[in-house]
Amino acid sequence: MRGVKITAALLASVAIAGCGTTRSPGRSTAPPPPLGPVPTITSPDAISLPIDAYTPSQSEEDALGHAAAISFAQCMQRFGFQEPKKLTPDAQPAAVLHDLRARSPLYGFFDPSVAHTEGYGVVRSASGDTTARTAAAKPPTRVEESLITGHDASGTRIASYDGKPVPREGCQGYAFAAVGGSLPGVGSTHDMPDGGPDVPLADPRITSINKQWSGCMEAKGFNYPAPVAAISDPRWKPDPKNIEHYMPSREQITVASADMDCKLSLNLIGVAVAVATAYHKQYIASHATELAEYRKNFKNRLAKATAIIASEDNH
Repeated sequence: MRGVKITAALLASVAIAGCGTTRSPGRSTAPPPPLGPVPTITSPDAISLPIDAYTPSQSEEDALGHAAAISFAQCMQRFGFQEPKKLTPDAQPAAVLHDLRARSPLYGFFDPSVAHTEGYGVVRSASGDTTARTAAAKPPTRVEESLITGHDASGTRIASYDGKPVPREGCQGYAFAAVGGSLPGVGSTHDMPDGGPDVPLADPRITSINKQWSGCMEAKGFNYPAPVAAISDPRWKPDPKNIEHYMPSREQITVASADMDCKLSLNLIGVAVAVATAYHKQYIASHATELAEYRKNFKNRLAKATAIIASEDNH
């Protein structure tokens, strides 16, 4: 029977990028944590954060993804479908981290190396190599989709197929269970205790630097209240039906270039990183026990993944 391509998009969660999660648009009653040194940042590659010591690395995510792919393939093969047993990485680890650091709710977009040619890199953000490969692959049939999810098109549970029991959450759920849960994503913090560090957009240091940035952009002829509004401008949204042929407009490139100039002149990213660092340190200090347990559990997941990969390699 014809196989359905398994991709990272099928098995991976969306990573939280940039300077940590931001869940508090309103003002907090607690005083903001004091800032340490404010670094001068001119490239996403220069961004590092305290929480990085606890987030999944590219190699860790690759191990979980490989083991999940093996488990998914084994499950689908029981029903007569042939699947690849290894995910092809989308890019080198340094490139993945670079793209993650280039986007954050705190500063919108920051990558001076591409702004003058790609604008906001909208297609890279919206699709990426994984989605492009998914689009090129033949979509799953209804039968394949029901085996992947464990439910038919109406949402009804599929108990068996061809006389064989189907896992409760399908082969995708089976794959996740084999590695102790869904794939967290490189740099992800959302599954950490209490959802990871909260860096509020209403922090006065953030609102102040954003106001300065807005004034800088206004002087260049552009009206945006905050950096995230610039990259979120609906004019840059690509047509998903024609995404392979999307090209940034001259206007988008002009706005993105002005955005980078303003951020660099104000060291906005340095301020954002310093603010995020203060909240990260506060979070780590208040969740030391929980984070130790979190990493212990994650190491156990990696051990499961390593055993699955070793077993497959020995066959």
